[in-house]
Amino acid sequence: MKIAISGSGGTGKTTLCHALSAALGLPAIEEQLQPVVEAINQVHRARQGETSPERISRAERAYGQVCEGWLNGRVALHEKFPGGFIADRWALDILQRWLIAGIQRDNDLLTRKLLGHVQKEAQQLDLVIITPMIRLQDEQLNEAGLHRQQSLSPRILSHAMYRGLLEQLTTVPRLYLSSQPSTVDQRVDQVRELLNRLRARRNTSE
Repeated sequence: MKIAISGSGGTGKTTLCHALSAALGLPAIEEQLQPVVEAINQVHRARQGETSPERISRAERAYGQVCEGWLNGRVALHEKFPGGFIADRWALDILQRWLIAGIQRDNDLLTRKLLGHVQKEAQQLDLVIITPMIRLQDEQLNEAGLHRQQSLSPRILSHAMYRGLLEQLTTVPRLYLSSQPSTVDQRVDQVRELLNRLRARRNTSE
């Protein structure tokens, strides 16, 4: 069973990833998003300062390279666990962040590559879980020490993009978690219930 979890910061992705890992006996793949966050922060700093277009372009190209590197590393991790895993974020999250960044310079080639990563990875997944828009935690930093997304507008946009991209680009089974159930144990039970329905559906069709 290969499951990936997406969603805005602070909505319980990492907590659910570890809980499902324990409940289903599958390895957890951590998000390891620090290099991606640092690269986009470099882009923001380049744009905000009195910076030449060349420097902005270099920062944006570097960001694209980091995104590709993250995805390539993810492929290697998935191959390491052929029997299944619970992944905290996947290619969809990188595509969403890339689009949010609004990079305009010659970005179509990388955008197509990211689209390809999402579609290819989705074919290998058994389930994608999207956490709700609201935050479960009030802490400003997540488990990796990264700042959580605090403002309402970016969280609404992020959540809408996750759902829209998933619906338009893939046919993978998906579970959109609502704010209820709200506890981790209740969410694990909700995932278990869906997995049982998916297994029963497969058995019926065989």
